Amino acid sequence: MKLGLFPGFNGTVRMIKLTGAVAGMEAMLTGRMLKPRRARAMGLVDELVPGVPELRWAARRAIIQSGRRSPCRGRNAS
Repeated sequence: MKLGLFPGFNGTVRMIKLTGAVAGMEAMLTGRMLKPRRARAMGLVDELVPGVPELRWAARRAIIQSGRRSPCRGRNAS
């Protein structure tokens, strides 16, 4: 699994919060691929699915379970 992080979108900070400082920095600085089970154990992945057909249903379950959330607002939004 190759994970792309956008520093401007707070991805690096979130990754460190999820995985811990050492594991997060190691993953970001080395750029190595993570095996799916390792990524799940680190907290970067919520669920593993066997294939593309199951992905759609897993995504629907995740959305239903998370409930409705208010959209993120920028600093200048009122």
